[in-house]
Amino acid sequence: MRQSSIIPRGILNQDTLDPRQTRQASLCLMKESSVHAGQVDNLIRLSFPTEINMRPVYKFRHESARIDPLCKIAIDSLGRVQGCIRFFRCSISKHDRIVGEAIILGPLSIAAQHRGKGLAHQLIQHSLAEARARDLGPCFVVGDPKIYRKHGFCNATNLQITLDDQDNFRRFLVAELKIGQFTSEMKQSTIKPWG
Repeated sequence: MRQSSIIPRGILNQDTLDPRQTRQASLCLMKESSVHAGQVDNLIRLSFPTEINMRPVYKFRHESARIDPLCKIAIDSLGRVQGCIRFFRCSISKHDRIVGEAIILGPLSIAAQHRGKGLAHQLIQHSLAEARARDLGPCFVVGDPKIYRKHGFCNATNLQITLDDQDNFRRFLVAELKIGQFTSEMKQSTIKPWG
């Protein structure tokens, strides 16, 4: 990868996404930083319709602590953000009592020219591996089951866990990041923003 004034120092030490898995030109995976905040915000705005900000899961972005080490971007050789993934802390509550800690994935945004080429899967895979290494989880997401099932997600309502005011239960998913994270005490619980 060429070093230029657009690419922050240290980028050459970051992981390069495997072009055999992404079927695209070489992209570099790195931790999201304030240098890229404007590009990331713009990518998220372009990826999702405005009314999506009214959905219940979006309150996590405003009311919960972001988990910075898990927030990743994929940039091209010119330093342009082509994909991003973010994670936030949340709690699992039952009758207003916290019975567990969890994380929630989202948003996951991919630039239009890179969609359908495996970039989303690589971002999910890298971030979940880091979450496992940090002993975090379980991980929740509201998203397309076809994408997330490949990464061990299943329907959260089957485990009797709900998200306040979630209107599309088919898209509310969860994955254990290590065996045994779900306990019987978590049944009939709700996830809520951290804090």
